Amino acid sequence: MNKLLNSFVRKVLFLTILSLQSFVAIECFAVDQDAANRKLTREDVQQIVKCSVQNGEAVDLNALDNLDADMARVVAETRGKLFLNGLTAVTPEVAGILAAHRGWLHLEGLRSISPAVARALSKHQGWLFLNGIRVLKKDVALAILPYQGQLYLDGVETITED
Repeated sequence: MNKLLNSFVRKVLFLTILSLQSFVAIECFAVDQDAANRKLTREDVQQIVKCSVQNGEAVDLNALDNLDADMARVVAETRGKLFLNGLTAVTPEVAGILAAHRGWLHLEGLRSISPAVARALSKHQGWLFLNGIRVLKKDVALAILPYQGQLYLDGVETITED
């Protein structure tokens, strides 16, 4: 009888653990879906980061259209793939914070960047995706030149003559 009870308890415990894991995944998906339909709050960003880290997934914050220094610190601490393609501008301060991220940094919503932003991003270690940039100016190219990782500028259509 005792053996049968132990077996039953183990099965119930196992099923409970399995159901909790799927609940976490559903909760993370719901947060991502909700975030895509409205402006992301700091709590949303923290929840998405937490869920992505727990599940070993990329941090998808493409719905984010603005990033302050405090939120940048939260997302820069992650590892792996970080998608911030909804950003159309970043300050040099935010770029410097994001440069601390280790892994893939996707900033493909940026159509242009200043030399100060390029200098800050040049310190990033990993893969840097700036495929939204259409015109590459000399001062920006020189500022990002020290970058030592994988740099993607696939969207560049024009390189200024100078």
